[in-house]
Amino acid sequence: MQEKSRRRTTLKRKFIVMFFIFTIIMLAVAAGISYSFFKDSMDDYYKTSAFQLAATQASFIEKNDVLAVTEKVMQIFNEYTDKNGIPEFDEDDTESIEAYYALFDEVYSMSEYERIMEKLRSIYDDNTVQSCYLFVCDLERNVGLYIVDCDREEDACPIGAYDILVEEEAEYMRKSGDYNLDAYITRTDYYGWLVTSAAAITGSEDEYVIQSYVDISMDKIVHERYSFLNKLILTLLIVSAIIITLLLLFITKLMINPIRRLDKAAAHFVSDREAHGKEEASELSKLEVKTRDEVEALTNSVQKMECEINDYIDNLTEITATRERISTELNVATKIQADMLPTKFPDNELYSLSAFMTPAKEVGGDFYDFFLVDETHLAIVMADVSGKGVPAALFMVIGKTLINNQSSLEKDLGSLFTKVNNMLCDVNREGLFITAFEAVIDLETGDVVFVNAGHEQPFIYHAADNKFTPMKMRPGFVLAGMEGVNYRAGSFKIEPGDKIFQYTDGVTEATDSENKLYGMDRLEKCLTGVGDKSPAEIIMAVKNDIDLFVGDAEQFDDITMLCVNFKSYASAKTEKFINISADIDNLPVIIEFVDRLLDKNGCMVNIKSEINVAVDEIASNIVHYAYKGRAGDLTLMVDFEDCGRKAIITFKDSGMRFNPLEKDDPDVNKNAEERKIGGLGIYIVKKLMDSVSYEYSNGMNVLRLEKKIRD
Repeated sequence: MQEKSRRRTTLKRKFIVMFFIFTIIMLAVAAGISYSFFKDSMDDYYKTSAFQLAATQASFIEKNDVLAVTEKVMQIFNEYTDKNGIPEFDEDDTESIEAYYALFDEVYSMSEYERIMEKLRSIYDDNTVQSCYLFVCDLERNVGLYIVDCDREEDACPIGAYDILVEEEAEYMRKSGDYNLDAYITRTDYYGWLVTSAAAITGSEDEYVIQSYVDISMDKIVHERYSFLNKLILTLLIVSAIIITLLLLFITKLMINPIRRLDKAAAHFVSDREAHGKEEASELSKLEVKTRDEVEALTNSVQKMECEINDYIDNLTEITATRERISTELNVATKIQADMLPTKFPDNELYSLSAFMTPAKEVGGDFYDFFLVDETHLAIVMADVSGKGVPAALFMVIGKTLINNQSSLEKDLGSLFTKVNNMLCDVNREGLFITAFEAVIDLETGDVVFVNAGHEQPFIYHAADNKFTPMKMRPGFVLAGMEGVNYRAGSFKIEPGDKIFQYTDGVTEATDSENKLYGMDRLEKCLTGVGDKSPAEIIMAVKNDIDLFVGDAEQFDDITMLCVNFKSYASAKTEKFINISADIDNLPVIIEFVDRLLDKNGCMVNIKSEINVAVDEIASNIVHYAYKGRAGDLTLMVDFEDCGRKAIITFKDSGMRFNPLEKDDPDVNKNAEERKIGGLGIYIVKKLMDSVSYEYSNGMNVLRLEKKIRD
């Protein structure tokens, strides 16, 4: 008995040691991964923030002011170095140092310097930054000078302070012409942890290489990082201790004690079987034990086991029935999924379309969709959910619904996928992701805007060339893979007779019995052979070719295809011009007309405000001055180019001939009393618009405004 006791105690100790070692390993892994992820994400966030702030700072400062200050600083520095060479002072030689920096005193009084300093300090005050400053690089002498430093502390770098450039960085800027500086993190005893980044203010075409620098302190986040690690380790230690205790109690109750009872009862069970045989019930099954100890528990267990053996056949029958029920439910799910996918494919004078999907299991994760966003824009969607079976199918339903709903609300496909990605991340409990492709075809122009989230590149058939070619594109990140990803839309153009063929990876990754892939080359060859066929015939030809290639091999992935044939342009139905009386009361009508067309093409809010100012100014001038009190009309036309990214607004009037662009721009540096009256409005218009042009044609003044309204 003592041997058995020691043996059982040893088993328990083995479990303790095993759980302890396992817990320590998991603790180290969990802490390491969590800390690494937290550290990397924070570092990336601060680096991105530093560069974005540097870029914002670079764009916020007037380039002409920077060039003026830089020219003055470089003039002083060059005059000094021509006589004395690059300044090198001993730390104790304060007289020489003060004399050198005194050379730059006149720069501090420059109005350009004051404007730059004012803007830098507004950025410094409005953002949590250590310092922000401007730096000019002399790539010939590998020297960089501080020209403006808005740091309010005593350690701000004075004008004329310089650093020797790193040779590798200077060489890179000379060869590449890229003057941006990727964000990097450093630690010093004086400043602590800093992330530094720089954005170029000037380009390769400018005389000077001027950079906008930003330093952001990371001391607080580093402290929080260490605090997070300490709290994480403490929490994991406490949780691990609780888990080990509970596991030991659980194992002792459900494993070690039952093993003891089994050890005692085995001999009784075997002996009764040998004495009575299997034809009649054993004596143990008839025995009533009321000892309330292990023997009673063992007796009840064996009696229950005997009953369970008798019930086995009934249970097997029930399990078989359950499997049949599950199979029936899966068949119903398959039908529901199939009903969610469009099955009526349009074939009209503008376009024809066909699609096909066959899942690898009863239900799959692929889906396609097509719908009219409005009367003149057709959207097609192709997507593939990671995984197979019911979880993938359910996630497919969510993804399809979100993309469809958002397509009617969001004009910009990049913003659409950004919103859908964030929504999917919120409900993604299974760690799934979706590769997706959406394209919107403008039936009036043939312009195609698309966004690709990690999906396969489509094939484009150009009727003029009579062949399919894969469209080269750089896909974005998958949907539901990571929250906060920004997607950008691309564009291309198709002509009547052209086709778009999109598919999932189940097509190109179909394998034969020798595990060879179907591949892109074979797909392209098959498509080119049937390029002049209808979408339905093209899809069927690809399906038959896949079946021929695969043979008897099992299908491991869903196979989905969609093909659309662009037949002809739709006639323009949107009214793009308005002819209205040149009356002051009609100005709101003109603004509302322009706003409606801008909104339809996804114009950004700030750009729309600038266009409204320009339109109001031009229309007001026509109303007040064109007809000199006589009645007259004003014609306004709004067109869009570059897939709706650029707006072209044209004003026409038959009033007296007048070219507002001939008038000199007012001197805005003078105050209102000194400046000549007139010309300020058209000056503002020229500043707000990308391009302003005038012509006098057929007795009419024609003024044309151009402005990019979105990316």
